[in-house]
Amino acid sequence: EKGQVKRIFEQLVRPGEGAEDTRRIAMKSELGDESWALVQQLADARLVVTSRNATEQETVEVVHEALIRNWSELRGWMETDRVFRAWQERLRSAMRQWEATNRDAGSLLRGAALAEATELLAERPDDLGAEREFSEQRYQENQRLKRQQRQSVIAFWGLTLGLLVAGAFGVRSFWDHKRQVVLNRANFTARSALAL
Repeated sequence: EKGQVKRIFEQLVRPGEGAEDTRRIAMKSELGDESWALVQQLADARLVVTSRNATEQETVEVVHEALIRNWSELRGWMETDRVFRAWQERLRSAMRQWEATNRDAGSLLRGAALAEATELLAERPDDLGAEREFSEQRYQENQRLKRQQRQSVIAFWGLTLGLLVAGAFGVRSFWDHKRQVVLNRANFTARSALAL
């Protein structure tokens, strides 16, 4: 279970960018239900502390920051995954902003940030839990926008075709009417000539 323990402890450390690493409180939803039994074992061993936050979600954190500073294996894990963990913290910040704006589509990832998230989701699916939904929301939003654009294009071309057909019938009707007027004058002239 060393890989799972590594993932749990990495989530309990906030990487210091230019400063010391500090402990971070992780939610059960971030770690996943399958890891929670192991979290309970780590709590029994007094390496982590579990609790509940104000919204009654189960949380976990390392027992003391001295563990982060003095456990060489944990420091090694953090050095190896520092870039990923720093990116993950930035993603979580963006995710909190998205949730604060009632999941407004304008707060979703786009461009290079979306490409990076998609790549890391494929590379490290086990290390991303709640962030997965946030990252995939942009994909779903893009699909929805593409459907809307496709429907708009279809509606535009349908309307254009309808106008062309109506225009063609209008032009034909105009020429038929004009021809009928000329024929009526010719008939009138012919009858008048015969009458004379």
